[in-house]
Amino acid sequence: MKTTLLAVLACLSFSAVADSLIDQKIERLQRASQRGDIDRLSFSEKEMVKQGLNQALSVIREDRRDPTPDYTPIPDNNPIPDYNPNPGDWRRNSSYNRNDVTVFSDDSCRQKITEVRPRENCERLSVIFGQQRAWSVSVNGQCVDINDTTFGRICPDVVALANDQKPRTEDLLVYTSDSCSGKIAVIDPGVDCTALGTVLNGTRAWSVRMNGQCVDINDRVFSPAVCQQFQNGVLADYDSAGNRRRGDQVEMFSDDSCRTPVYTVKRGMNCEALNGIFTHQRVWSVRFRGQCVDINDTTFLPACQSYAQ
Repeated sequence: MKTTLLAVLACLSFSAVADSLIDQKIERLQRASQRGDIDRLSFSEKEMVKQGLNQALSVIREDRRDPTPDYTPIPDNNPIPDYNPNPGDWRRNSSYNRNDVTVFSDDSCRQKITEVRPRENCERLSVIFGQQRAWSVSVNGQCVDINDTTFGRICPDVVALANDQKPRTEDLLVYTSDSCSGKIAVIDPGVDCTALGTVLNGTRAWSVRMNGQCVDINDRVFSPAVCQQFQNGVLADYDSAGNRRRGDQVEMFSDDSCRTPVYTVKRGMNCEALNGIFTHQRVWSVRFRGQCVDINDTTFLPACQSYAQ
């Protein structure tokens, strides 16, 4: 009998009924259990024990069932920055590193004026450096000989560039020579062309490297508009969700025997955007599925439109 009552009391502590009995009766019931005097309990106390046993058995039965845990969604603190159904949102993400920009007073980034950090106060900096000549800048470690100016004039533009996202991928590299030497800029989907193009405005842009291939493009002067042309071409390689395009590729060449590459076209690409980079580039042969084909001589836009279908 003692053993039975102790088991009942143990079960009571796990039931809703026992929660109310413990405060009022537990001491009395424990003493009665220890002495074996359960028969001396009042009728109501015996009923409470009986009710507690029934409740305890119910709790035990419930505990034997497979529990269904509460589901609380855990927020993703590290979302994939390049996945968004809106093609305008995946391009930039403020959680990424900002551009590192330093201004120099000579043409070859040797005589340093100062680093320019995000959210700098140009009025304060110009009091110190305003009249110093600014003839070159280093953007993420790349030295560029810019149009000669003063620090006070270029400071707001450099701060805007320092505020913006650093390139994450080398989708397109811009060079000052026809043979991809003298790199001046790296362009990916997140580059702020207004900021970059303003700081590097007036610099020669004579060749680019895309998909690892150097292409001698029509000579032009770097500017926000030219930067935007290049970036639009970069975006042609991405779908609306920010994923690189897949599928059959058609490699285009400017000679008859697939030796001088121009660009690789994939289905769905925006050929008009790419033409902003490769305007008037000749396309005289293509390679498709490993086979080189000498095609009728044409230029980039009509060739791209044929192969991007």
